Amino acid sequence: MDRDDAVVGERYAYRARAVDPLVEVEVLKVGTQRPARVQIRWVDEEFEGRQEWVPPTRLKVVWSGVENFVADEARWAAVREPSPGRNCIEDSVVWEIFDAGIDADIAECGYNADSGVIKIHDVTRLSELLDIPEVELRADPRSFELGSTLVASWVITELVSRRAAVKFADRLLEQVAVDDQKAQQEAIHGYYTRGRSRDDVRHMSAEICREVDVEYGAPRRALMREWCGSAAVERQDELVALREEVLRLGGLVQQAADRLRQAGFSADAHDLERRLGVPVDEVR
Repeated sequence: MDRDDAVVGERYAYRARAVDPLVEVEVLKVGTQRPARVQIRWVDEEFEGRQEWVPPTRLKVVWSGVENFVADEARWAAVREPSPGRNCIEDSVVWEIFDAGIDADIAECGYNADSGVIKIHDVTRLSELLDIPEVELRADPRSFELGSTLVASWVITELVSRRAAVKFADRLLEQVAVDDQKAQQEAIHGYYTRGRSRDDVRHMSAEICREVDVEYGAPRRALMREWCGSAAVERQDELVALREEVLRLGGLVQQAADRLRQAGFSADAHDLERRLGVPVDEVR
């Protein structure tokens, strides 16, 4: 609630901290200065007419709606309870999976206080996209409807994420391979980062990069591989090995063609490159 919402003479549910109980107060005056303040009086006799100027954000709801407000808080607390925690490895992997293949108009993963919670805007489309029966998407008893959106806990978020990881495994594992290479490079050379000014350039040492990767990067990539499944990982490993072999063969062809040209056999060199089927530069 902000200052413009507060009505003089109206009674509200007041709470200073999230852990405090809601108490009934009456608004006496609405301040005009900054920061925003309203003057309130505690209604219950135990407060002996206590009055105070407070931020309007502490007024949570009109007192007549306090029961519904408490019930909503309980629903949100229950749906958040199983979450693994914000900024954890699982949370990072979930975000990457959703970005890879689940449109925000179908479903979204929560953030901050709602980390680990999934908001499914179209249960039918998500069911069809990932071949998950709708009854499974609605199976968690903590779930509740918020308008046309189904709000569900980590139990459903993980189910959706694992199924999506398998479906979009190829593109996800492509990124994992890129991240592997980046981590290997930084573990040797570190990396440079630029601050706000053009001259503010800082170097992150290779040692720190290795420590960060051991603690966060490598476990995240390992979890992504686990969720994508062994079949997809094997397929990706074969693809990486094949690319490396193609690069190796392309290099050999280039060396052979260069030596033929140096020896005066330009036509043979051109024929060798032509028979490769792909320009050597493209192979590289």
